[in-house]
Amino acid sequence: MKIISNLTGTDDKTLTNANIASDFMTNLDDTIISLSTATCQAINPQLRQVLDSQLVSAINTKHELLDMMVKKSWYSPFDDPTKQLKDSYIDAKRIMETEN
Repeated sequence: MKIISNLTGTDDKTLTNANIASDFMTNLDDTIISLSTATCQAINPQLRQVLDSQLVSAINTKHELLDMMVKKSWYSPFDDPTKQLKDSYIDAKRIMETEN
């Protein structure tokens, strides 16, 4: 479980709400990509309609989750790109150092 604590920045085995929301956001990304592909490739109009409905639902869920994450300061999309890159580098460096 050391890798989880390294990735989450916690010394214990508990995941924070921010970690769970971030993982859910990643899963939603994969779901949206899969549903988009399936919708485009579906031949049956009824199946296409069902897939399209699920795609719209996944996109709306992602928007709601993203709004919540921004509101709670778990995600900062409006930060300066240089600061975002620096923060990502620091997190990656911290993870790599704890592995050694």
